Amino acid sequence: MIKIQAFYIPSHINPYLFERLFKLVDLDKQKKINQFTSVKDSYRSLIGDIAIRLLVCQKYHISNNKIFYQYNKYNKPNIALNPPFFFNISHSGDWVVVISHTSEVGIDIEKIQDIDINISSKYFTYFEHQNLLSCKEEDRIPYFFDLWTLKESYIKFVGKGLSIPLNSFLIEKTCSEQFKIRNIHENFDNIENVFFKQYILDSNYSLSACAPTPNFPKDIEIFTIDDLKSLILRLEK
Repeated sequence: MIKIQAFYIPSHINPYLFERLFKLVDLDKQKKINQFTSVKDSYRSLIGDIAIRLLVCQKYHISNNKIFYQYNKYNKPNIALNPPFFFNISHSGDWVVVISHTSEVGIDIEKIQDIDINISSKYFTYFEHQNLLSCKEEDRIPYFFDLWTLKESYIKFVGKGLSIPLNSFLIEKTCSEQFKIRNIHENFDNIENVFFKQYILDSNYSLSACAPTPNFPKDIEIFTIDDLKSLILRLEK
């Protein structure tokens, strides 16, 4: 079963709570968090890791100190468990989102903001760029971020990072609100067994998920920092 969770990140976290959370992640993560110059970036990175630990402890009934990350050659993390546990994390602005499943998955969230819409010709395929330009002017920026998060969620699903250019594949939205993905280097053949779903988490954000099954949850579980205060008791045992 696919699970998607979202955590709202406030502009300030009580230092005592931050320290409690910080002690629950491994040394490598602590070093990465300490390297951030932005406090909000450190919050997002920490909460993303805590979210995964909470999921694993709940699902597999193991203690937090038994959780160890592994990384593929593209630096995508996973945790060796039985049954398998795959996950992906994304964060932007005030949100951290997490997707988990028994197979590879991907997720991406982006805050919608003003951009020069012409940059789409650099990142998207010719067809996607033309579709974007055919939209009403007021719809172009939201469409850009919808397409961006769809494509990023697929790249993260595959787990090969920047080795897959955004313009190497085409995503189309069908009349039935489904999505098709095509490889532009292989006669525009459909890429099979890839499914997408978009969610409205916040009107100022675009959020897309990608998985090998269409069985996405109807809703996202949403948590606040106050929710974490009680949840982390599971990790501190």
